[in-house]
Amino acid sequence: MQIVLRFAVAVLEEWKGWLSGSLPMVVLAMIAWLYPQISPLPAWEWIILVFVGGFVCAVFRVYRNIQLKLDRISLKRPFMFETIKVVAGGPFGSLQENNYHFMITLCFENRGDEMISFNMKDTYAAVNNRCSPTPAILKGRIVHPREKFTFNLPRIDSVSVPGFPMFVDVFFDAEYDNVPPIKPRTSMRKIKYICNDLKNPEAWTNVVLDENEA
Repeated sequence: MQIVLRFAVAVLEEWKGWLSGSLPMVVLAMIAWLYPQISPLPAWEWIILVFVGGFVCAVFRVYRNIQLKLDRISLKRPFMFETIKVVAGGPFGSLQENNYHFMITLCFENRGDEMISFNMKDTYAAVNNRCSPTPAILKGRIVHPREKFTFNLPRIDSVSVPGFPMFVDVFFDAEYDNVPPIKPRTSMRKIKYICNDLKNPEAWTNVVLDENEA
């Protein structure tokens, strides 16, 4: 209801601008009303041209301006993947054990000025070729402008870590749109991380195997 009201107000403002810029046509309508014998058109046609025609043009101009604004917004790519966080744990506290588990968190940010709705359609993660049990799915996560947010992947258990380097494979396929919806967009990454020291972030490197923004 609020959107309809705002649209109506915008149309009225545009219509007022049309009428103020159509003073010559208003004068012609008055002349046609007072002196119909010298007017090429009857007065009622002038009134239609000025008022009804102006209203139709105002609706068209407001709709076009809104559509142009929505097109500009739909071209933006505010959904940004930043990095991952890896937390390792196990019963013995040593990466030489075969019974280690890993928690992998994907880190994102909405870098736009509009709210978005985020869906995670598919995920995959593996540590030293030990895969996560099931893909993590999420629908309808609301993300505010400039908000950073995270997405936790299922825990990977019973990972063998005989030494370094350690390899972490991550894949995600996400979909997002503005709120209210404008145009669905997708973001996909397939990345291999190489870790030489879990406690040192600078010991991590990565290779982007595949990516797509659509």
